Amino acid sequence: MHILAMGTAYIVLMPVSIVFGLAGSRYHFPLQLLAASVASAGYFFSFLIRDQGQYNAHKGMGGFMMAVLAFQLACGLYKAILLRQKNLTQAFSLDNLGAFTDPNRHHGDGARNTISSQPPNSFLARLVAGGKALARVIVPPPMESPRLSHTEPDDSSDDGNMQEALAGTHPATWTRFQRALLATHKWVDIMSFVWGYMQIVLGMLATLNICYEPETARCVAHLIKGSILVGYGMIHVAIFRLGANWLRRHQQPIEYYESLFCILLGSAIVLLEHRPGAPWNHRDMQHISIGIIFLLGGLGAFLASKFRLLGANRTPLIALIYMFVGISMGFHHQVTEIASKVHMMFGVAFLTTALCRIAELAMLSQDPKATPVSMHPFQNLTAFFAMLSGYLLIGSTNGQMDLLLAHKIAVGSYGMLHCAFAFVTMTYTIGMMLLYEHVKGIRQPLSQNGNASDAAMADLEARTHANHTYFSLGQHQISPCGSSESVVAFQTHHAPTLDPAPPKAQ
Repeated sequence: MHILAMGTAYIVLMPVSIVFGLAGSRYHFPLQLLAASVASAGYFFSFLIRDQGQYNAHKGMGGFMMAVLAFQLACGLYKAILLRQKNLTQAFSLDNLGAFTDPNRHHGDGARNTISSQPPNSFLARLVAGGKALARVIVPPPMESPRLSHTEPDDSSDDGNMQEALAGTHPATWTRFQRALLATHKWVDIMSFVWGYMQIVLGMLATLNICYEPETARCVAHLIKGSILVGYGMIHVAIFRLGANWLRRHQQPIEYYESLFCILLGSAIVLLEHRPGAPWNHRDMQHISIGIIFLLGGLGAFLASKFRLLGANRTPLIALIYMFVGISMGFHHQVTEIASKVHMMFGVAFLTTALCRIAELAMLSQDPKATPVSMHPFQNLTAFFAMLSGYLLIGSTNGQMDLLLAHKIAVGSYGMLHCAFAFVTMTYTIGMMLLYEHVKGIRQPLSQNGNASDAAMADLEARTHANHTYFSLGQHQISPCGSSESVVAFQTHHAPTLDPAPPKAQ
């Protein structure tokens, strides 16, 4: 029950709620609440396990996950309160109240509104004025963030007086704190992908009873490097599907950002792989050489992609780094024969990643319409083999090799299992992208050469006029009759697509 509840919460419900939140859906908070309830039930189910065993990282991280979940719920509840207060503030604004007090307001075919025809000192006007006064006391002003609210024009001195009265109870420091809190809520929500993945991996290690001392450091190194490769492949899928517009705005090819990643990874390997004062062995030398390749190759790729050397839009130096590392891993000697074969499969998969990237660049070089940010569908193969390389690297620890020998599992079957993991991850990532596009209302048209990313995201600005999604502290709209009305928070509003007006007759 513990595994079922936690898997449902952190593999299905939590990611879907995060996608809904990023897309601005009103179903984000209910799904987040449901995921928190299922995760809390799974956490308490863990105490019913009789064989608790020794302490491990999976148990230690469980309390952290529950604390983060409580923080997320608190931030979400606070955000819901702010949304409610924003709507109440707009409901009591002078613009909305003008519909009840303006005697010159007409509706329909010139018929005078029966409510607005009442004299200014009528009972209804006094009731509205009392409600306004109450709102000034109990409702703080809306946040001033351009992303989260819409500042209305100050057309009346009464509005200015209300802002002055509330300035002391809602200072700028508190507004900045609210912005920081909401930004933290967003990024902690996104990082739930990472924390959920970490907890699942640690739970599998605890179930298999591996990666304890003295293999902990080596096992952690394999997990970190392999997880980076899996995340690298998932980011590639997201960039190809949704990130073309982002790359176009920054006018930098994808190799530019990959080179920065290679520089950081190579520096970390060179500095941390060998313990100072410890004797050198062949494993340290090989790992340090890989770090040097990542560092120096990343520097070369950074210069080539940044300054467009030789007039090329994209550079193959990143692919050469992957190629040399893959060849090196193919000859990475291990204690047991089965471990050497698994490392060889990892090297072949990483080498295939490099070959797919080179093939992608070769195809783009033949396209006269290619730009520095152009991508080819062949990049999906690069992402897949990067994920496969990561899973094979994660599954090449000594503890897992001992399990293979104990259960007499063939290397081919073990490799096919990791291929299945890569396919599941690829399908999961594409499914999340499609869900985001569906909720957000993004259409993916194909260009003439079949490149979806270049053609689809070019129409993003025009698409927003046809399908608006509001996920903020309130938006301000002008109704057809001229009055202003606030859109309820978490409401999805679809505006009709307007055809351009025909040219006027001369």
